[in-house]
Amino acid sequence: MRFFPALKVVSVLLLISSCNSCNNDPRIDVDVSQIPFEIKIQRLDKDLFEKNTDSLLKEIPLLRKKYGSFFDAYCHNIINMQSVNDTALAVGLKGFITNPEISEIYKATAKQYTDITFLEKELTDAFRHYKFHFPDSNPPVVVTDFSGFNYGVFTHDSTLAIGLEFFLGKKSIYYEMLAWPKYVVRNMNKESLSATAVKGWALNKFESSNENKTLLDNMIYNGKILYLMDALFPEMNDSLKIAYKGAQLEWCKTNEANVWSLFLENKIVYSSDHNVLNKYMGEGPFTTGLPRESPARIGEFTGWMIVKKYMKENPAITLPQLMTEKDSQKILGASKYKPKK
Repeated sequence: MRFFPALKVVSVLLLISSCNSCNNDPRIDVDVSQIPFEIKIQRLDKDLFEKNTDSLLKEIPLLRKKYGSFFDAYCHNIINMQSVNDTALAVGLKGFITNPEISEIYKATAKQYTDITFLEKELTDAFRHYKFHFPDSNPPVVVTDFSGFNYGVFTHDSTLAIGLEFFLGKKSIYYEMLAWPKYVVRNMNKESLSATAVKGWALNKFESSNENKTLLDNMIYNGKILYLMDALFPEMNDSLKIAYKGAQLEWCKTNEANVWSLFLENKIVYSSDHNVLNKYMGEGPFTTGLPRESPARIGEFTGWMIVKKYMKENPAITLPQLMTEKDSQKILGASKYKPKK
């Protein structure tokens, strides 16, 4: 079969990508303006790094009161403080905060994210959509922290924590010093922040079951997460939701039928082989065995298209019903998925 390169007309790419979600799906095109909900982000990064380090022992109970059990999770799980009492914890936190390298990176991060009103607005809109579809569920408490490059997104109970140092832009000197691959740092920017955070939260909220053993299971699971992203961010560029470059997304659209034929002809749709799963679901600069114009995680894109088709063919299915459906084969069959060449 022949795989085609992506279109190179930038204006066309942007138009297609930005309008891809405008599919007249009544489950996505909803009015949330009357939902009385607003995200107010708590700044643990500022509360911790901008305190007098000599008063940390007094501050710890106050921080624990404000942030609840998340503060302990931050100390023990995110920045790996193994202290057994507040005195030892205060010493450990002081060492972390005053470390010259940590302090330099924090200051650069704080300078870039002095104002996070934009993020509050984006997350407010996203979780208003969530409340529309899941009225009995509570959106998370959102906290920004500084993790020392340990976690970009971390969930704990009802808290969604965002490590802002993971979103300094692809040209950040710190990412260069860490020697992170370009395909990783490409999406570590302000524009990707809300999508990355909410997707990380969704992957935890709607956690994959032990039944996700085959390539199809993994494709459908990730496809459901991306459809949820469609519903929470109806105006967002699709490339941000799936973390692709515009040209990569267009390559997927152009070659959608060819990729599906490849899965069928090689009889790997129901494969549980680790190498197969890693090849089509894992990260990388591109999908091994496909043209270099292809993105990694091509199975994720295919799963997204299957779920979109499933929801189109079954208009009575609600978003909560989709997210709780565990039968991947049922979704594939009812989708009538057969992309045109």
